Amino acid sequence: MHRTGSTGLGIDTESPVGALYDLPQRGSSAISSGRKVAVYGDLKPEHVPIDGPRLHVIDPAVQWAGGPHPDIAKLIGRSLLLATGHPDREAGQQIVRGIASTLTRQVSAVPAHERAGWLREVLVLWLMDTVNILSTGLSAPRGLPLAPRQRALVAQAHAVAGIVHRVSGLLTGTMAGPRLLELVFSEVEHTTGRKW
Repeated sequence: MHRTGSTGLGIDTESPVGALYDLPQRGSSAISSGRKVAVYGDLKPEHVPIDGPRLHVIDPAVQWAGGPHPDIAKLIGRSLLLATGHPDREAGQQIVRGIASTLTRQVSAVPAHERAGWLREVLVLWLMDTVNILSTGLSAPRGLPLAPRQRALVAQAHAVAGIVHRVSGLLTGTMAGPRLLELVFSEVEHTTGRKW
């Protein structure tokens, strides 16, 4: 069956790649269309260098979003990727514990009636970014030099894909709130051996 995608380019949205064009419509219940706010846009560990006690935030890609979810999701996701590939197991565990603690604090600051939706949205965006960065590394042409972080991610591709698969399964269910967060980090711990 050949359908015209939302772009009007005659894209077969039944194919796996073409289905990506349908994500905005299919994912509309998971991603907020609320009021727009300016967000950093590309907040990830390598854009927050530490100089002694000071943090510096560099290379913004300011954009409009329905809330801080994209920044939180990308920072959490990229930090978890650092933890999964970190050569020092204890350092990886500290990263995971710090992420879990930070996300728990962020969730508790959201009004109670919005927490389940807020958490689900952050987790969906985290998974989307993780698949994006993983596919970038895996699809790089042979001979293209990858950064050390990208090489480490490609080496962990199976484990990362497993996390994405299992967390996606959790998100398709009805579980929400602290129990959902606990199970998500249990999956990270189970797959990577990084306890939180």
